[in-house]
Amino acid sequence: GDGTFLSVTAPTSGKALSDLPSSFFLDNLFAPTGRFSFYGPPTDIKARKSEIVSKGTKSGGDYRLIEVSFSTLSQSTSAEIPRSALVAATIPE
Repeated sequence: GDGTFLSVTAPTSGKALSDLPSSFFLDNLFAPTGRFSFYGPPTDIKARKSEIVSKGTKSGGDYRLIEVSFSTLSQSTSAEIPRSALVAATIPE
């Protein structure tokens, strides 16, 4: 099913969204304490597509969109379940 959640990372040390590698976001999302690690760490994590989308304002407001595929363990059967997600990231002003 569909779901939404908010994740906050460590400061980016002044780097722009376009300067951060996809691994910066994926390492945070799929950390052992992350949203998708309830029954073990996700496996087969792949960033399929990454792009910057601009709101077109002078004050910034860009978003980084990353299409991700991964597998998680099922609680009841311990089988790997393939999943996909669209990550939208921004740096607040």
